[in-house]
Amino acid sequence: MSPARVAAVAGSDPGMKAGLQTDRWAAKALGCDLVSIEAIQTRQDGEGLAEVTARPSSGIASALRRALEEEVGAVKLGALGNRDAVLAVVEVLADFPDCPVVWDPVRSATCIASPGALLLDDEGWKAATSHLLPRVTLATPNLGEYGDGKEWEGCPAVLVTGGHGSGLRVLDTLHQEDGPVLNFEGPRVPGGETVHGTGCALSTAVAVFLAQGRTLESSAREAVREIREWLRSGFFLTR
Repeated sequence: MSPARVAAVAGSDPGMKAGLQTDRWAAKALGCDLVSIEAIQTRQDGEGLAEVTARPSSGIASALRRALEEEVGAVKLGALGNRDAVLAVVEVLADFPDCPVVWDPVRSATCIASPGALLLDDEGWKAATSHLLPRVTLATPNLGEYGDGKEWEGCPAVLVTGGHGSGLRVLDTLHQEDGPVLNFEGPRVPGGETVHGTGCALSTAVAVFLAQGRTLESSAREAVREIREWLRSGFFLTR
């Protein structure tokens, strides 16, 4: 049987090895083929995010449509850059309503960023909350991105990651419109909150498991388990 295939529309992060670089690494580790579609190019290093360059939305749309026509099993979305890219992605996804979509809703760098260097600008965020959130299968915000939860009420399912919280244990919570709230709790891995790219890897892992035909609950639970194991083993250092 051929391995599952996932299309990833996200930012390229060659300096810090997150974004599409981590997406490819995580998919390969799980035995999945990944189709990479660059939405933005970033320039960043250990001192912060210096620059973001958006790619033409027409190119993003055509690449995503081609991937979906080639029957990828799921789509992972990451940093999209701006409103044009968001709407282009939404338009293409409308023609493939049965394909699972996982969105890691990154808007700004977790480290220091130069003024105006946003992974998704304000107009893009407005477009995403209005048009993209109702379409995705799952969004994976961290605690800061989730806030009070009101912005996420139109999303069918939200996995809130708790790695940026405090305490000796980490609690990731799956909220579902049509299902129970599920908690995935485990011991905190010392230093895990400083590892760059865990959100990228988590959302990619969920997309891989959905592409393999697992349920949303099973996919989320297994993805959380994989990320925690990768942190414990130091696997992220091998990227």
